[in-house]
Amino acid sequence: MNGRFHFRGQTLLKLRQQREQTARQDFTLAQAEVEAVETRLETLRATLNDYHQAARQAVARGDATNLKLYRHFAAQIEQAIAAEELQLASARAIHEKCRAALEAAMKETKVVQGLKDRRQAHHHALAEQQAVKDRDDQHASHAAAIRESLAAELAPRSPLGGREGSSGATNEQQVAP
Repeated sequence: MNGRFHFRGQTLLKLRQQREQTARQDFTLAQAEVEAVETRLETLRATLNDYHQAARQAVARGDATNLKLYRHFAAQIEQAIAAEELQLASARAIHEKCRAALEAAMKETKVVQGLKDRRQAHHHALAEQQAVKDRDDQHASHAAAIRESLAAELAPRSPLGGREGSSGATNEQQVAP
């Protein structure tokens, strides 16, 4: 068995990982846009609050000219707030689509990565089984060689100093003078 693992779906896995990375970047950009619009809205609302406060002070002083100016600016800011709220709704919708796309991409990557992990684990298990079998076979052949060697050493010796049966003659031929 080849010791090196090769996953035939590696190209698909790389493609899925690239799609996940692109979806993650899109999600990050959409999130940044939502945050930017929220920041602009906060600024506009604070500015509107400042104009309302200035208008109240103008009323308290009896300054009709500045009161009219403050109300005019406040109306413009309210229009800008309405436009930013629409922009925020749009940015949140895009953000949600990007989040869903990212989740889908992550799930697709996880499926292919899981398949790779399972196949790699199976490959390693087979390799380990083969290694154990090879060690067992080597041990068995070594044990057989030792048994043969011991059997040869323990074989009864002939009166001529050699081992019986080693000359190829039968026992009857060796005994008869």
